Amino acid sequence: MGLERMDRRYWDRLAPQYDEEILSSFDADLSGIIARRLDELAGPRKTALDFGCGVGKYLPPLAARFQRVLGVDHSEPLLAVARRDHGDLANVTLRTWDAGTGRAVPGPRRDVVVCANVLIMADAGLRDAILRSAIRSLAPKGRLLLVVPSLESALWAHRLLVHWYEREGSNDPESEAAEDGFPPSARTCRELLRGIVRIDGVPTRHYLAEDLRLLLHRSGLEVLHLDRVFYDWHSEFERPPRWMRDPFPWDWLAVAHRR
Repeated sequence: MGLERMDRRYWDRLAPQYDEEILSSFDADLSGIIARRLDELAGPRKTALDFGCGVGKYLPPLAARFQRVLGVDHSEPLLAVARRDHGDLANVTLRTWDAGTGRAVPGPRRDVVVCANVLIMADAGLRDAILRSAIRSLAPKGRLLLVVPSLESALWAHRLLVHWYEREGSNDPESEAAEDGFPPSARTCRELLRGIVRIDGVPTRHYLAEDLRLLLHRSGLEVLHLDRVFYDWHSEFERPPRWMRDPFPWDWLAVAHRR
């Protein structure tokens, strides 16, 4: 399989080097906004669902804030890593679940559903099904906490990449930056208009702020909070220069409930 798809086999193969390849949004959050939003949603009798839990980066903070936590993922190798690393969390259960069916996760509905960088595949139909599954897993007064990549941030990072080459004296900084950022082509221009940015060759869905608001509204949800989760520039570049500071790159963090 090439790097054109983000399916189960892709994540299965990624499991052994997950920490090296995938940013943990909770751990990398510079301002701690995710932890603060979880604190606001937490409760000693509340339940949480980590929807697309991967190797379990959110499991410890969820276990510390909720009475019971269920983590689900469609990749058994990722869940195996989660069991190895977090099997000591007594109030956490892990289960294989294919959210592409659009059905609710079996069992009681949860007070909080966390969906962190799960809605990122290029396939719009699959993204819609996964979001339906997450929403259907919510208790009637439950809250959805959603983290997704920001398209504004991706464009900002590319603009700074051009500026980087300018500062180094490049005669054609746009072309040099395109080799590392958004290579210009009819295909990539069309993808960008659909919110698709290729990360290491993999088409990855990014969201404008209003894009995200509209998606949640059309799904029957009301956005209560929309925050930026800021990361260090090392999340974008291997050796960012010292002058590359604030504003840092970010993901969008939305907290929503049913209207």
